[in-house]
Amino acid sequence: MAVELARFSECKKKHGAVVTKGNRVIGSGTNVGKSHPDWYREQRYSYHAEVVALKRGNGDLRGSVVYSFRDELWKVSRPCKGCISRMRRLGVRSIVYIAKTTGPAGPIELVEERLGLSESSNTHHP
Repeated sequence: MAVELARFSECKKKHGAVVTKGNRVIGSGTNVGKSHPDWYREQRYSYHAEVVALKRGNGDLRGSVVYSFRDELWKVSRPCKGCISRMRRLGVRSIVYIAKTTGPAGPIELVEERLGLSESSNTHHP
């Protein structure tokens, strides 16, 4: 689902993210061009897909899983440090992404990275 979402991104580097909890999708989004000055300081060129999906998660995100992919399945898609830090603060259990590829025809390395909760984990909105 995140790969299909990424194709709808308005950005040059297309990313999509889906947040699940249990067997339900609770949030999803693509990266979008920034339009608010407060976001410029945090994420310089766009709202990252992971942040958009977390915001749409709307509630307690503890124990959730975030899937983060690019528009092509063979492109590396690990979230940035800022997004991973935010996920930890919100109590996201793990993230799933493409860690390594050898190109469009080659094998991919799909990773589920477990996140340890940070000291300041809470249920506040991202």
